[in-house]
Amino acid sequence: MSPRKHLMLAMILAILFFKQCTSLSPQHPAQDTEVAGEVNRYCTVCHTTLSLPEENLIAPPLEAVKRRYLAEFPDRQEFVRRMTAFVINPQDSSALMYGAVRRFQVMPKQPVDSSLILAIAAFIFDQKLDQPEWFEGHYQQNHPESAAPARDYAALFSSLDQSIGLQLNQGLKWIIDPTIHRQIHLMQDYLVSLNQEFQMTDYPIIAQAIRIKLPHSDNSSDSGAGLYLKFQDVLETKIAYLEQAETKNQGEYALLEITRQLLLFDAYFMPRE
Repeated sequence: MSPRKHLMLAMILAILFFKQCTSLSPQHPAQDTEVAGEVNRYCTVCHTTLSLPEENLIAPPLEAVKRRYLAEFPDRQEFVRRMTAFVINPQDSSALMYGAVRRFQVMPKQPVDSSLILAIAAFIFDQKLDQPEWFEGHYQQNHPESAAPARDYAALFSSLDQSIGLQLNQGLKWIIDPTIHRQIHLMQDYLVSLNQEFQMTDYPIIAQAIRIKLPHSDNSSDSGAGLYLKFQDVLETKIAYLEQAETKNQGEYALLEITRQLLLFDAYFMPRE
């Protein structure tokens, strides 16, 4: 999204929030009942509150989404603003549910009026939500750190990505050893196949599996050898952070960023013929 569109979106949200701030207060039971119907219509059809088996989900339960946003934005106004902004323009770069993005992809944009999205976000903050019977035990087991923020990881990984300096070779892809190209594709397939939820003990094992598969540059004369060496070094650093993750959010963020980097590979490299 361009800076101009970002500014326009921010202005729209500010106007909406100003107009709705009093009407969306928790002291409107009639409105809450009306909004509850809209939540069922637009949200829980995917973010289920039913006790479906965890492996049958197509999106995280709505209570899981609420807790993730509360961990980052405990203030009501900021919670509502951030959730509304994401639903209006869902992007993986602004998603907070790292594991859900990895497993289910980013939610599609919804054909819902912005003011209704704002009302739904306020309802989610204010109300006690229904949840699957298994959810609470599952949540406590998988989030012992109470969903600690991964902001430090986000800044760190952004800096790592910038250090690669990924760009095309005068508009063309860089030439790379065919063996490296094949092995990277095998890594992509492996990471895309990881569509289940993990526990903390899984991340070091996954990190080791990725590390073993990572091809190393042979310092060949191919035009892309030097750039690939930087690409490889950053991947190794991210793998180390995945291995050393202290919270589930850190582990999921590292795994998602490793996957993103590997999926960028084909945009910049091609095998030598």
